[in-house]
Amino acid sequence: MPAARTAFTSERFGNLLRDIVGSRITAQALPEFVVDDQAALRLTLAGAHLLGIATARTIAGAEPLASTDRAVAIAIVAPTIQQYLTGKLPN
Repeated sequence: MPAARTAFTSERFGNLLRDIVGSRITAQALPEFVVDDQAALRLTLAGAHLLGIATARTIAGAEPLASTDRAVAIAIVAPTIQQYLTGKLPN
């Protein structure tokens, strides 16, 4: 997560992080998980959500999220990520 911390203050690393969250995740996950005309949006939403959770847990140390058991945090967040990837999105 040091790269994520740097991304908030460095344009170069911010661009790298956007590349990872956007195009790299989209290129790798797109064929397998999401096959509609909003695939890029869906994957970017999921990536941004997960980055936010990771940032809150590891960089900001936001409690009680930071000390929540990983399996519990996954169980809480997973339905939302699933919705982003496969659920109906507003028009």
